Amino acid sequence: MRWGKEVLPGAAKPAVGARYLSSIGQLDPMFGTLRMEQISPERDLTSPAT
Repeated sequence: MRWGKEVLPGAAKPAVGARYLSSIGQLDPMFGTLRMEQISPERDLTSPAT
């Protein structure tokens, strides 16, 4: 969520930022602290991130 604190405030209007953060919040249980290189189309999205 560092992106939400450091980049988002200057990059989008407040309402847009709130929507982005809401969407990110829905993805967090699936991706958690995974790095981009750890995410692939084959990833089982029914399991929480490890």
